[in-house]
Amino acid sequence: MASSGQYSFFVKPCCETWSQTQIKKFHCHILKTLSYLEPFLSNKLINAYGYLCNPLYARNVFDKMAQPNPFYWNTLLSAYSKSGYLSRMQDIFSRDGVSWTSLSAGYAAHRSGAEAIGVYSMMLREGSVNLNRITFSTFLMLSSNDGLVDLGRAIHGHILKFGFKACVVVGSSMVDMYSKIGSVHEAVKAFDEMPQRNLVMYKYTDHGTFTSWSGGGC
Repeated sequence: MASSGQYSFFVKPCCETWSQTQIKKFHCHILKTLSYLEPFLSNKLINAYGYLCNPLYARNVFDKMAQPNPFYWNTLLSAYSKSGYLSRMQDIFSRDGVSWTSLSAGYAAHRSGAEAIGVYSMMLREGSVNLNRITFSTFLMLSSNDGLVDLGRAIHGHILKFGFKACVVVGSSMVDMYSKIGSVHEAVKAFDEMPQRNLVMYKYTDHGTFTSWSGGGC
């Protein structure tokens, strides 16, 4: 009898050559053979259904997972995106910190800036949502990649408000965001405000980012 690992090895090449009907039959065979689907095998099946533009079956596999983590949420998000249903993800995500963060990360990965801004606004309105360092870092990355300067500055304000100023991960993302949008003055200010710094932070000084500011840049 094949194991979860052996089945997972065949899922990707099969979905690239098989029809949806064949994948469904293969999935059915797996369910009859195994009493329990390992998370990594479920993840492969979600990917397969996403590749074949069948988000409903991808969702069905996902719902049977005991404790899906952000990695598996993002796999489901990718399946919906490939099928053109990215906008529907807000309706199926449970409103908790992990899910919202995964949703925002997915929007950032798929360069859906407007939707991500909407998610961030809803997160702020949800009093029970736990804003964390990953949430802030994700939105700062989105701000820098899409040139959303106002959003980045608003997030900076919320970082100070909610007490994440001392977090090195958030601080690094903030300096990176300001540097990428060309506001070196604000990057320097964010750098100076940090009580702790790591090697990632000092890469900007090594690359001359702050030197250009002190020499009459932004």
